[in-house]
Amino acid sequence: MQTQTTQTNPAPLPLDPAILAVLLQTTLDALPHHPAATPAEIATSRQAAAVAVVTLRPRDAMEAILAARVVATHHAAMDCLRCASQPGLPLELKLRCLGKFATLSRLTDATRQALTQAQVRPALQPATVPVPIPAPRPQPALAAAPPATTAPPAAAPPQRAATKPVSAPSLPVRAGDPAHSTIAAATPPGDALGQRMMEEIAARTLTAPIALAA
Repeated sequence: MQTQTTQTNPAPLPLDPAILAVLLQTTLDALPHHPAATPAEIATSRQAAAVAVVTLRPRDAMEAILAARVVATHHAAMDCLRCASQPGLPLELKLRCLGKFATLSRLTDATRQALTQAQVRPALQPATVPVPIPAPRPQPALAAAPPATTAPPAAAPPQRAATKPVSAPSLPVRAGDPAHSTIAAATPPGDALGQRMMEEIAARTLTAPIALAA
């Protein structure tokens, strides 16, 4: 007896399409790609990641978050393994990439296990937001440059106080010097005060060399 198998389409996901689209977009944005990958290869990789998320059959928003993390961490781990296999890579960097691969692999397995445990329980019913969702906040405007200000006029330099002229010190006048003759000529004859001044000048002139020698 020949049996005929019929292929049935799986039931659609009971998840809000908008939530699934957002989670798929964030997962695809986190995918690492080979530096030499062509646009066609990148598109294929993105399609495979989206299929992997949907294949995990998330039923609510929390399960969809776990499914997105499983796929994203798996691709990140494989990229670390690719970096470790580069020829000519120093041993220290190779061991570091392998350590990152092991850490991400354990995170992928733990997240997959958490998703499996969550799918055993009944799916959570989506909650209804009691208020309208606020619109995105506007970006702050750039601060305008302050207007150019003219520099204040430079202060005038302080004026110096007027100084009293200092007269040159008087020098002793010796007899026979031109200055002595000038004073003697300017002194009228018969002037007792003038004669006395002349005598004092002559006396100081004579005693000056003696004081310097002493």
